[in-house]
Amino acid sequence: MRRLHVIFAVVVLTAFLSAYVAERSRSRELPVRDFETPRRVTLAALQATRGEHTLEGSVVDHRGRPVAGVTVHLRVLESEEAVLEPMFFDHSSDDGMFEIRHLPAGRFEVVLLSTGVPNRRFELTVPAKEQRFVLGEPWGELPALPEIERDTFVGRLSFPDELLLGDRPLEGYEVLLLPRDPESTWGAVFARRVLTDAEGRFVVDDLPVSGYDLHVLPPWAVGGSWPYLCTIPYDHRVAGDRDPKEVELAVGALRGRLVDRDGNDVEGALLQVHAKDRERDLWPAVATDEFGRFQVHDLPPGVYVVRVFAGAERRERKVEVTDGEDQEVSFGPLDPRRED
Repeated sequence: MRRLHVIFAVVVLTAFLSAYVAERSRSRELPVRDFETPRRVTLAALQATRGEHTLEGSVVDHRGRPVAGVTVHLRVLESEEAVLEPMFFDHSSDDGMFEIRHLPAGRFEVVLLSTGVPNRRFELTVPAKEQRFVLGEPWGELPALPEIERDTFVGRLSFPDELLLGDRPLEGYEVLLLPRDPESTWGAVFARRVLTDAEGRFVVDDLPVSGYDLHVLPPWAVGGSWPYLCTIPYDHRVAGDRDPKEVELAVGALRGRLVDRDGNDVEGALLQVHAKDRERDLWPAVATDEFGRFQVHDLPPGVYVVRVFAGAERRERKVEVTDGEDQEVSFGPLDPRRED
């Protein structure tokens, strides 16, 4: 058995050696093609010479006095000559003099750059005689922001006396103070927003003394721009006025009870409310409780559309909300189980 293993190994090794020798023999027999050496190509040098013209002159201020350190910048606009440098410049010396050499003949844009004065731009044709450049008048003194007087503004929200809502808290309402002067006005103040506590009180610290329109938004609309539960003008003009400002909300409320045709309370029905002319701006939806009752608060006076979704039943009513009124709305008997 051992002899068979040795014979098998010898046969395999002999086969590999034979294949290797045959492959080497074939590679030697392949013809090798001669390639011509590429010719060296020499490109002609670019012919571009420096201009032969010189521009000399001086720079003076609007009163005729020499100005040092002014950058006189020339940019080629049009030239029949090949140009190595598209831009040229020099700085005026203590006596206002400058000299720019190696200019080609042609048309240039000249820019005078100096601190404290507006930049000047104009065109010049070279060759040109000696120039005298006059700077514009210095910039005027920049206006300073007017001193802003600031004070603390305190106030308190309340519901209308006619609106009986029990001990409903006034926490989380947002008081938005919008300045009457546009924000683009120099020295104008900016809008401020603060939240009320559970008793409706609010404090605005460091409020600039100015004229504002005071708006109030419900807690669910904090950071927005509608609905305004009241809008009153407020002139925060006299610093030191610490008396709290009483702000009464101009709102009404809707309430009601939903029952089915058998007189049973409809629990879990959904109500959606939006102003008649603002269909996309919905108040937060409310659902009826276990007794079929619902309430919608914080509605500014106006005409509203109230929709009811109770199973397969759909109802809609237009209701006019009055300031300070807690109005009852009836939709009649519903049939949540009806099939459309």
